[in-house]
Amino acid sequence: MKIKRLTICAMMLAIIVVLGLFPPIPLGFIPVPIVIQNLGILLTGLLLRKGEAFTVVAVFLLMVAAGLPFLSGGRGGLTFFFGPSAGYLFAYPICAFLIAWAMEYVPKPNNLFTALIVTFLIGVLLLDGIGAIGMHINIKGMSLASAFKAQLAFIPGDTVKAVAASVVYSLLPLSIIDKK
Repeated sequence: MKIKRLTICAMMLAIIVVLGLFPPIPLGFIPVPIVIQNLGILLTGLLLRKGEAFTVVAVFLLMVAAGLPFLSGGRGGLTFFFGPSAGYLFAYPICAFLIAWAMEYVPKPNNLFTALIVTFLIGVLLLDGIGAIGMHINIKGMSLASAFKAQLAFIPGDTVKAVAASVVYSLLPLSIIDKK
């Protein structure tokens, strides 16, 4: 891997960690809070190649599992991989990979509209869908239907994050986004 690509990967990992400094916003009716950290996951998928995106997010999750306080609000540890947020965490590397993979086939790089469609479909709908399945599995007594209904609370904020990630992507020089 070239130094430039390694540097961009390290910067994306740092961005995900820094976004974890923002405290989670509890909703009250479900034990999964609103976090800004998934903005970093969307950006990672947009800016990195698919293998890089998956690896960066997987390394982030390994650091969290090791107990480093990198999740939103300074949380970390293995317990989060078995709790209500587990589905979202396990979806992070998958979604980063799929966003990067989809963006490799975009004929015109830096296209705001295309980036927004990809991040919305994968980084919002798929991520929240897998998260809802995780809530259903990890919250005793929560039906799958009620888990999907509860996660609808995340759609507006996650859509704003998809827009923000797409705008940043569209404004960056092509030399940074080089996916070839």
